[in-house]
Amino acid sequence: MLTLLNKARVEKGLKPLVMNESLRASARVRSTEIVELFDHVRPDGSSIVTAVSIPWTYFGENIAAGHPNPISVYNG
Repeated sequence: MLTLLNKARVEKGLKPLVMNESLRASARVRSTEIVELFDHVRPDGSSIVTAVSIPWTYFGENIAAGHPNPISVYNG
């Protein structure tokens, strides 16, 4: 997904983005949890923000259900 996004950014004269490994680790945790409970609430009942280990001001979660691959998510 990052590769697709960065290709579009460069075409528009914008700087490419870099992967944040802390957020990536959080996403791996959530990817296993949503198999158990497909919700913005974690299976233990806690908020999704408890899965993120970095300081944040704004927070959102994108669950790309129904998309078979990153290209489909990007186009969607």
